[in-house]
Amino acid sequence: PLARIPKLVLQEGETLAAAIELAQFGPHDLPATAVEWAVRDRNGHGIAAGKLPAKPLPAGDVIPLGSVTLPVDALPAGAAEWVLEVTVPGTEASNQWSLFVFPKPAPERMPPGVLVATTLDAAAKAHLAAGGRVVWLPPPGTAKGDPRLGPVRMGFSSIFWNTAWTNWQPPHTLGILCDPEHPALAGFPTDFHSNWQWWEPMTGSCPFILTEFRDLKPVVQVIDDWFTNRKLGLIFEAKVGGGGLLACAADLTSDLDRRPAARQLRASLLRYVGSPAFAPA
Repeated sequence: PLARIPKLVLQEGETLAAAIELAQFGPHDLPATAVEWAVRDRNGHGIAAGKLPAKPLPAGDVIPLGSVTLPVDALPAGAAEWVLEVTVPGTEASNQWSLFVFPKPAPERMPPGVLVATTLDAAAKAHLAAGGRVVWLPPPGTAKGDPRLGPVRMGFSSIFWNTAWTNWQPPHTLGILCDPEHPALAGFPTDFHSNWQWWEPMTGSCPFILTEFRDLKPVVQVIDDWFTNRKLGLIFEAKVGGGGLLACAADLTSDLDRRPAARQLRASLLRYVGSPAFAPA
């Protein structure tokens, strides 16, 4: 089964739309079959299911089967990962796609004692020195680059071969590595690797270069090209003076009403920094 899905990241009020096809290049024709579809959450709980109209499935072609439409209604449990699965009954033919659904924009609730800063200026440093908590969101592209090679450009796609052979052509990195159970990501559904919900926050961002900080384990680590092999972080946390700092190199400030994934990641980080779970070493 194939699916043409214009958007894999949706928010409340939008509609999942998927045109379903079958690449049928088996050894013989298949009888008319009602192909089945189901949408489940990441824990396997059913959200919706149905069947497409039965059609003959001749060998040697890509066959349009119909479409699946599903409104994204209220999300009582908040942001979620859904899985669309399409199956041809009586065969081993099955395929699935990850979808990410996010709540509508809502007024931001700033946790008490938390300061959001775009630069570590005197006010941010004073807040940390007084035992406060700071979320540092430097503007995109302002993270310090490699002194030899310049800015490290993240991309959602991996590099082609390696940067030594492409004259430092971006992107320069190979995806991310994170702990999906980390409380900073509690409100942002993810696996240990990148998927389409990360496309928006990652694209155009430059990670922090953390190579010299050997004991610092990023909350979200960026996997570098093997040729340069630096320690890179998209998100990290640290104790600074008597306070705590959480830094994120992704753009979590601009056009958030139109960027549901970035908006949700920001909300998840703010909730974490304002909670007792935030206690960086």
